[in-house]
Amino acid sequence: MKRFFTFLMVVWALLSLSQTVKATDYYYITGFFVGENNWTKLDGKNMESVGDNQYSQTYQCTKTGEYHFRFTGNDWNAQMCPDVERFDLANQSKKIVYTDQNGYGSNYFYVNMESGKTYTFTFDNSDQNNRTVACTVSSSTSPSEFKKLYLIGGLFGDWKDDTTRPLTTTDGKTYKYVFNADYTNTFSKESDYYYFRVKTESDEFHPENNDVLVGTTFTNALSGSSNNAWKLAMTKGKSYTLIFDYAKKQIKYTEGGSSVVTKVIKLFNGSSEVTGSNGKYTLNLSGDTSQDATITLTIDGAKYGLATAKTIAAAGTTSGIAFTTEGKNALTLKAGLIYYLSVTKDGKMKVVAKEKGIADGNYYLVGNFFTEDGDDINYDKKYFRFIDNGDGTLSFDIPTTLTVKAQVLASDGKCYGPTKNGNIGIDNPTADGKTVNGNLVAGSNYFTFTDRELTGDGIYKVTIAVDETGIPTKWTVDFDKTQRMAYFMVDPTEDADAVAHPCYTIKKDNGTTDNKFFGNVYLEANQHCFVVGNIQVYHDDDNTHILKTTKKLYFQGNGGLDITTNSGDTSDGWKYTNVFPNKNEGFYFPVAQSLYLEYNPSAGNRTYEQQNSSTCHGIAGEVKRANGEIPITSIQIVGNGVVGSWELKDAKNMTYNKTLDCWEYSFRTEKEENANNKFRFLANGSWKINWGEESTDPADQARISYKDKTEQGHEASETDPNNLGRTTNGTEENRDGGETYGDMIFNRPAGQWTIRFYIRSVSTQGGNYFKKAYGYTITGSESNEVFLTYRTGKFIRTYSNSKPMNPDNDNVKIYEVYKYEKPAKVDDIYTQGKVYLRRLNYVPANVGVVLIGEVPDDGKTYTDGNKLAFSLLERTEESVEPGGDYRDVWTKATEYKNANDKWNNYLVPTVTAVNDLGNAQVDESGKVIYRYFGLGNYYRTNYHASLGNADTQSDYIGFFRLTANGKSGANKAYLSIPANAEVGNAVGATYGYIDYNGQLLGNEYDDSTIPASLAKMALIFDDLADGNEVTGIKELETENLNNDKYYNLQGIEVAHPVKGIYIHNGKKVIVK
Repeated sequence: MKRFFTFLMVVWALLSLSQTVKATDYYYITGFFVGENNWTKLDGKNMESVGDNQYSQTYQCTKTGEYHFRFTGNDWNAQMCPDVERFDLANQSKKIVYTDQNGYGSNYFYVNMESGKTYTFTFDNSDQNNRTVACTVSSSTSPSEFKKLYLIGGLFGDWKDDTTRPLTTTDGKTYKYVFNADYTNTFSKESDYYYFRVKTESDEFHPENNDVLVGTTFTNALSGSSNNAWKLAMTKGKSYTLIFDYAKKQIKYTEGGSSVVTKVIKLFNGSSEVTGSNGKYTLNLSGDTSQDATITLTIDGAKYGLATAKTIAAAGTTSGIAFTTEGKNALTLKAGLIYYLSVTKDGKMKVVAKEKGIADGNYYLVGNFFTEDGDDINYDKKYFRFIDNGDGTLSFDIPTTLTVKAQVLASDGKCYGPTKNGNIGIDNPTADGKTVNGNLVAGSNYFTFTDRELTGDGIYKVTIAVDETGIPTKWTVDFDKTQRMAYFMVDPTEDADAVAHPCYTIKKDNGTTDNKFFGNVYLEANQHCFVVGNIQVYHDDDNTHILKTTKKLYFQGNGGLDITTNSGDTSDGWKYTNVFPNKNEGFYFPVAQSLYLEYNPSAGNRTYEQQNSSTCHGIAGEVKRANGEIPITSIQIVGNGVVGSWELKDAKNMTYNKTLDCWEYSFRTEKEENANNKFRFLANGSWKINWGEESTDPADQARISYKDKTEQGHEASETDPNNLGRTTNGTEENRDGGETYGDMIFNRPAGQWTIRFYIRSVSTQGGNYFKKAYGYTITGSESNEVFLTYRTGKFIRTYSNSKPMNPDNDNVKIYEVYKYEKPAKVDDIYTQGKVYLRRLNYVPANVGVVLIGEVPDDGKTYTDGNKLAFSLLERTEESVEPGGDYRDVWTKATEYKNANDKWNNYLVPTVTAVNDLGNAQVDESGKVIYRYFGLGNYYRTNYHASLGNADTQSDYIGFFRLTANGKSGANKAYLSIPANAEVGNAVGATYGYIDYNGQLLGNEYDDSTIPASLAKMALIFDDLADGNEVTGIKELETENLNNDKYYNLQGIEVAHPVKGIYIHNGKKVIVK
């Protein structure tokens, strides 16, 4: 007894110790919002001491949700919690206990937080025997209700009075505006002044005198009308924050650090440094003798590693790999692939891994086009990508003055060549015949292109025909003696997907030309670009005859200089615009822009070329902005037919697509096809340069209906684009500017569409020069209506499709059945199990799903059985395919993948109807191995109908057992659950099986927005009353019916059996 009493004393002592708050450096709140589940310090801050052993923290909430939390200290093992499992602390106080006390380990406080409200938490530690915590909630003014302030002004000569630069605030007192380094990097000089005033809806604030430098300490701001303005001195590459105290009417600025990539980044494979530039690297580990690479890096000399070792062994893109100074582990890149790595200044890495020779869904002309390739075809230089003509053929142009071997690298990863007649040269095709063609075969056959020499040169247009399976089947080579060509190409070490973009010049029959090649080039800021060509600098005195070419192509750069900052007029200006093969870095633009360039291979510095003849190979060209060309830094789309407005402020920015070399804008519309739906393209956010129809002739404009080929006009498709005119004199009042002829019709119905705007160069009439050509295409898909049925407050159905489908908007949610949970105890066939459904981002091809549609807020009353059309769109983005990682389709993919969950779906798609499905699958011995269920609701069952008013059960949605003659309609799905743990590669052992003749399945949705009526236990009864395609009834388990009653074959009790077959005491009987 004494020993037991001693033990109790020890326990009490320990409990007493845990309740004694130890001396600590600080206290803080730790918790999480529901859905995050990671305990972290609230707002990353500690509670503040307010004296008398009391602590406080005020939190300005920016999100809405239930917040779970406890209080603790920096060196505590335990945490402060309530003495009940959960306690709402909002606007009340509570005495605390500790999580290491018996029974309190899982207790927590909670508060239902709302964005925009302020929460003040307090911890009273003044009474050691009665410690309490509390939370007070106070409403906060929404930022949308604060006074609106705007910055007006600009760089010298570019003052803007619009309200596109709002200052931000969280309290309505202190306002801020940030100029980041992306802005200051656009400066053409190393520093510049920004002139400005601060504007409200009814007033302006300005300095007392004009051209006053804003300082780093507050100075007064005056209100009222004035031409006085502050100026802010800014340095290229740095960030600045203007701070305006609206309460005190004062202003100052703070300076941020440089955001230019000035940090020195070094990449290491083991102990060896990897060569690269601008944080971009290429590692070719695809060789037969290649070994794995172990990657670490340094930034400004500091060593960076990974917190957890990571390995990349498969082709694909991996982003957000975080290297830190605390990390000690390496990134392993497995041999067998080519890796393209990019690193940011804060240690974030992106890795693109590609297989050698894989064409990535495109088609390339590969060969030994460059001197360093030797005599073998280089399959890794996928620079010459065929351009889709939209009619099942693809083309690419090459100079006729090359001597190379070439093959077609196809989207299936195979190489294709000619069966015969593959020697292309001066006699094949002939200048008069112009065309040769043949069939393509997979294998080692290749084309041999032989230099036609300058006496009869031009370009070859190589065209391939591709069948419906993506296999190249035919080839054609067309000879055009009226043009010469070169290419512009982004540095492939900076962009692994870089391809060559042609530029052309016209060549007359006598071989003369002005040697000016024109092409449109888009570059990101500070991205480098080369000329790729083979024309040497030598020419006659009139600079009209090119005298020499090389038989291989060369990359030509200017040493990494900005060609837009120097015209070449100064004594050393040629260094900016001249390009040579011995310059390892290409030219660049200081800001992202599209610019029409002129390349002249005979205008380079011949003295420099002669002094470096061994590395220049006779090549010395010049690249400069074409005369009068205005850089295009952005393209916008505007108009009632696309963005719903003609207001300039409502215009939408288009995105440059480097793969297709165009600008594009994707959007969804619910408008029907109509001639009044119009739009235009704008340059640089202004009406000054814009694009409209090129002619008043309907044959030259977009037609409506776009599918009606009997109508005049263009479809605006890939095979029939709509060409445009450009004006440089447009205004809001006169969009045409005297140079275009009306707005374009957006000739598509409701659906998801992508508009692509192209800028190209084409020869003018007579072939004396080149001009810009403009056009656009529209691709996408019309909305597809899918009818859902109203059941218990929602529209529902199962669904499947042979193509991946997107929800047209967020009024439809998509789910798959991840697992089944068998009940702990099976009493009878009605014992309830559960089905767990996981939400998906889209419908993958040939995957069964459940669709749940929201009831529209249209004032209508919907009743059970009503049908409503919901819209799905054929998916145009990259989608998961068989063999891919279907886990990426989960909306909670990151969470589930971190938990190492694998993909599973018990829904079976029926893209085409299955009319003899039944209700189970049996093996050869007749044993049930799968049981089938369909989606339905309780009130549709005959069982409910038989009970009538005596049935007090509320309606609910669930999976109902199919009948022996069950069927599943087209574009639907049914639920198939294993009957034991062994079938189907033992899938049931992990995701659940139903080894009894169960009828009752429940639903558990991974979505807090799903109402309780959809999550109730779904009692599974007999067949659905209306006999629809998916019929839910119970399958009989006769041994469970030994109760001296009669049942029909559907399991329904029959009080007075008549002629037929029945179940009686577990056996089939015939009543005559």
